[in-house]
This record gives sequence, C-alpha cells and structure tokens, in this order.
Amino acid sequence: MKTRSLFIMLSSMSLGASSLVVGVIAFIGAADAISSAFLSRPIEAVQELSETLLPVTFFLALPFAQAAKSHVSIDVLYVHMPNALKRLGFYLDKLVTVFVLVALTYAIWSYALASLEARELASAAYQFPIYPAKIASAVGMSLAVLIEIIMLFQADDE
Repeated sequence: MKTRSLFIMLSSMSLGASSLVVGVIAFIGAADAISSAFLSRPIEAVQELSETLLPVTFFLALPFAQAAKSHVSIDVLYVHMPNALKRLGFYLDKLVTVFVLVALTYAIWSYALASLEARELASAAYQFPIYPAKIASAVGMSLAVLIEIIMLFQADDE
C-alpha cells in the first residue's frame, strides 16, 4: 500500500508541476499580448521561452498519464482473449514500454547534462538558460520510467 501512495504522490506532483509550467506559459503569453496592445512593445524572447517550456509540460505530465493508464488503447480483440493471453500481452506491453522509456530517458538525460555542462543559453534577443527546462524534462521522463516499472511489478496486486 505504501508503494501505491508513493505512486500516486509522484504522478500527482509531476502533473502539478506540469500545470504550473502551463500557467507560466499562459502568463507570459498574456503579458506579451497586453504589452503589445497597450504599450506597442512586445516582450522580447516570449516565443523562445514558450518554446523552451512547452516540452517540459509534456514530459512532466507523462508520469501521470502512465499512472492513470490514459494512453490510447485498442481493445476490440483484447476483450475476447483468454486470460493467459491477456496476461502475456500485459507483460509484453509493460516490458516494451519500459525498454522504450529507458532509451528515451537515457537520450534526454544525455542532452540535459550536456546542456548543463555548457550552461546553454537560448539564442534570442534576451538570452536565458535552457538547461533547467531540459533537466526538468529528464526528471519527468525518469518518473515515467519509475511509474511504469512499479506498474509492472504491481500487476499481480490488481
């Protein structure tokens, strides 16, 4: 039961962080629109900042989608399968998903750490660091892997 609580807490915190980032994107977009309309002067680098933060929203929301089993599935044949085949399909699905997520997580962490090491900045009129966004994306992807592994080992509990 403690594992289930951790599972729910991690996925909910990740979704909350993703929602916060969406709020930041909306706020800076609105501020830019207001500045452009009333001051005739747009805020520099808003588009670049939004582009940098948008992937973060996806990767931080992914753990919740994994935990809630919110992905698209086609179960037309699944409902007619014998239980043994359903179980095999479940484990095959989880193993392939973990493999793909681990490969993606490795790649994302490689890019994030290289960005951190270089102290990568956005190439915009106003330069800002983009490595925090890459690290946040890598953390979200790592949580998705962790949740998928937990789901794999909790299959017998359901």
